[in-house]
Amino acid sequence: MDVWVRERVYKPQTLTPSEWQAGLARLGHTAETVPGPAGDVQLLVARPALARASAPAVLYLHGTYRHALGNAAKLRPMVEAGWTVYAPDYRGWGASAPGLPDEAGIHADAWAAWQHIGERHSRWLIVGHSMGTAVAAQLAARLGAAPALCGVVLESGFPSFARVAAFSSGALGVGLTALGRQRMDTAAAARQLRVPVWVWHGERDRTIDLALGRELFDAVAGEKHWETWPLDHSNLQDDPSGRYAQRWRELAERCSTQP
Repeated sequence: MDVWVRERVYKPQTLTPSEWQAGLARLGHTAETVPGPAGDVQLLVARPALARASAPAVLYLHGTYRHALGNAAKLRPMVEAGWTVYAPDYRGWGASAPGLPDEAGIHADAWAAWQHIGERHSRWLIVGHSMGTAVAAQLAARLGAAPALCGVVLESGFPSFARVAAFSSGALGVGLTALGRQRMDTAAAARQLRVPVWVWHGERDRTIDLALGRELFDAVAGEKHWETWPLDHSNLQDDPSGRYAQRWRELAERCSTQP
């Protein structure tokens, strides 16, 4: 049952090494390999044209299905605001080590990526999208009040896999989720966060309902900020008003000057 749940929930996109390299070249990004005992993780690196030595950095943790290259459009507003962005592909995604993902492995890969790059910048923001909000929240909870961590952004997130299943499929969905071992309990990790948290959601999200995003926001115990856009699950970066891009500029300024 757990394998059945993993196959249907994660649905990872993969790339051959040549496809990975071609995609990086097309976008002008670079990559690094994060070695791990259970398989290597490929790390996409997107840098601004004029990177300052003191500029903050983002660790971007993507959701199900799309690999890091498939999320390149979502990274653009961050890079344009001056952030250096590191986006790992968990094992099973992109050109990282193959295999059917599981929750423990996904969290382990995020931790390995952080250990690989965490000392390169003095200020960091951890960002998660969709399933990646659970990964981001757990990693930030593990780091606690680390001086380098200036906050967490949880975009298009949910309280847990069980709450998503209950919202979409009622008792049947909850029962199937309970039979597996994939929990992705974002809310539980969010209650432990000791840094500012920004929870963003699309008002027209057809994948994770806005109400679930609000539940996640309510679970955050410390400093928190809620904002919505009249957009869907994965396209907040297309905000025509410029408000989304402005938020990344504001966060870059805050993270650069925060003691």
